[in-house]
Amino acid sequence: MVLGQDLAEASSILDGALDRLSVDKERWLLEIIVENNEWSVSIRERRDIIGKLLGWPRRKVPKEIVVRYILETLGVDFLRLVKVRETLLKDLSMEAPDKYAKLSDLISGEENSSVDPSVLSQFDFRMGTRLSLLYCELLGLSSSFSSRGTSDNRKSMEMIHAVKKLPPLMDFQSRIQTLSEETFNSNDGRCMVVMPTGSGKTRTSIESALKWLISNSEWPSTLIWIADREELCEQAYQSFRTIFVNTCQELEAEFEIPEHAEIWRYWGGIDKRNSTKSYDSKQPGIIVTSIQQLQSRISSNDLIVEDILSSADVVIVDEVHRNLDFIEELDSKFRTNICNTRMIGLTATPMRRDRNETARLLQLFEQNVLSPIEGGEEDIESMTLELTNRGILAKRKNLDPYELIDYNLLSSQYGEQSYLEKIILLILTSKEMGCKSILVFTKTVEHARIISSCLRLQNEQIEAQYLDANTPTEIRKNIIQEFKNGTIEVLLNYGILTTGFDAPNTDSVIICRTLESDDSLFKQMVGRGLRGTEFGGTDDCVIIHFEEDY
Repeated sequence: MVLGQDLAEASSILDGALDRLSVDKERWLLEIIVENNEWSVSIRERRDIIGKLLGWPRRKVPKEIVVRYILETLGVDFLRLVKVRETLLKDLSMEAPDKYAKLSDLISGEENSSVDPSVLSQFDFRMGTRLSLLYCELLGLSSSFSSRGTSDNRKSMEMIHAVKKLPPLMDFQSRIQTLSEETFNSNDGRCMVVMPTGSGKTRTSIESALKWLISNSEWPSTLIWIADREELCEQAYQSFRTIFVNTCQELEAEFEIPEHAEIWRYWGGIDKRNSTKSYDSKQPGIIVTSIQQLQSRISSNDLIVEDILSSADVVIVDEVHRNLDFIEELDSKFRTNICNTRMIGLTATPMRRDRNETARLLQLFEQNVLSPIEGGEEDIESMTLELTNRGILAKRKNLDPYELIDYNLLSSQYGEQSYLEKIILLILTSKEMGCKSILVFTKTVEHARIISSCLRLQNEQIEAQYLDANTPTEIRKNIIQEFKNGTIEVLLNYGILTTGFDAPNTDSVIICRTLESDDSLFKQMVGRGLRGTEFGGTDDCVIIHFEEDY
């Protein structure tokens, strides 16, 4: 998967080559389609689906978007097609013979080879090699086409130092901090914090824990943050970097503050190692980890993870209502620790549809439920309304999808084609209403992929992208950042942005899933767009729940 800008540049390069070679693009595409390989099959099958949705006569790709269509369909794999390589190499041999000669020698393995482009293109294009990188460089393509970009170069540990001042916590957040400190000072040391998505529960919980540890001379300590999504982990990691700095500056006049803290990424296969040469079972510092990593390391009897858990002074579990069985197992370990581990559970949706789960959550945290508004733990709707009226949360504008769809624009009234057409119309209608940052939750990964392609092929002015669980980490990070800054207007996904995703400017959320309005998953999806103006978000957010099946 590559970024939209890289696709656009590659499209321009290939389009230019075909034009200079006077190639009939429609015939050229047909020659690709009849080839018997997995990429040609993808082009053919996707053409049939997208052709129906975009109304292509006889599902024939319009010649002016042939190249864009191939890039949309194959993305990072487009150089796997022999016809594509042959076209680019022929053009290079005429436009830049010196570059072609260099590439010819490298591919053939012979000096002064002067291999014909039609022959040279038959050599296998292997991604992730030095040759594939040079191939892209000489052709003028982004290096993202030379590999799948699966490597993650982020460091497992960094030092964080005091530099920046954050605005103080708001009154409702300070209430949580005060109640959390009371909990930490009690024998039980357990509490569940209930705060609506968008009200700052990450910062509030982190600052509460750090202030208590530092003001009680409990540093160096071991503070563990546990989540079940990479996005949640990375969000917490970056939050710790800033909040640690701010907390130290705020407390330095009254307390002895630490000069620095170790903060570790301990998820996604990244290992934690002792920062000192001598072995010490104590694992001080801030450790951001995932449920999956803990489960894996515990099952393999990893000594480091055992030391981390037994050293825990404070543990914060994000979205604690998820993976309840495992959290209960961890709690059993924590209760046997000599250091009297404290634990905070965070959730925006504490009341489970299964009453037994609700009872287990309450028991896990000793019936100690904290909310930013007095009585909010018992009346979440009233708490949400008060925070909305204060501009903490965006006003929610629920729209009926069936009142927004112009059925005269549908080419089909039934089946999957009609279903996808309706979603596209809902997205376009949201744009017409003035929405500039549209988040879409689809029923399947393939639906997200097809709709994003249709939007881009239908209108070059719409920048749409999709994410799925297989999107490489760095590509995912870049796409999310481009959505946050407004470069990407429509972001589609299946099942990965329900939590741990913070894009304050989101002003429309379209949910294409069959979910009850009181379902916690539905509330989490809606919550992605409810960051209010007081926290840099929007005045209101359009919510469209499209439950239709096909």
